[in-house]
Amino acid sequence: MDIFSLKEYVGWFVRVVSSPEGMVEEGIFVGYDGPAYDPEEEEDVILLHTRAKNGGFRDYVVYRAQDIAEFIPIRKATKEEYEA
Repeated sequence: MDIFSLKEYVGWFVRVVSSPEGMVEEGIFVGYDGPAYDPEEEEDVILLHTRAKNGGFRDYVVYRAQDIAEFIPIRKATKEEYEA
């Protein structure tokens, strides 16, 4: 998957299915990290701010391009969700 083709979905609530495990995470796609943005990083990745069981948000999940089986945009995140 070309992760940079997902740029239009920054700030969206999305579902990511990882490969080959098929695990599903939902959260807010907040952007990128990697050598294209920080020369000290080894690999370009996307950052997903995931929702905790209690409804708040927890840590970021990092996905490399080869780890993404499906990237499914759900809806634009609200300002409150994006800033949480």
